[in-house]
Amino acid sequence: MAITLVRTKLNNFIICLQFMLNPDLLSLEQKKKIKDAFSPLLQRDILPLEDEFRDEDRIHFEQTVLRSYDLGEHYEKVTNSLLSIHRT
Repeated sequence: MAITLVRTKLNNFIICLQFMLNPDLLSLEQKKKIKDAFSPLLQRDILPLEDEFRDEDRIHFEQTVLRSYDLGEHYEKVTNSLLSIHRT
């Protein structure tokens, strides 16, 4: 039983590592686009989480990051998951 639990946790950890966003995988152009999209966020105060995800600059930044990793189609799912975790 303990070996199965350890194996399951190890497999879950490996799966999580596969989905970490690794900047080494991005081109210089992609990194620049992400930095450019983040720049407006530096010019303002941090908003409460739910307001952040309604902010146009934040939406643009998040979508730019996800598109850079070919994950753009997951924007809604990622956003909804983060908001769900935040609310609990």
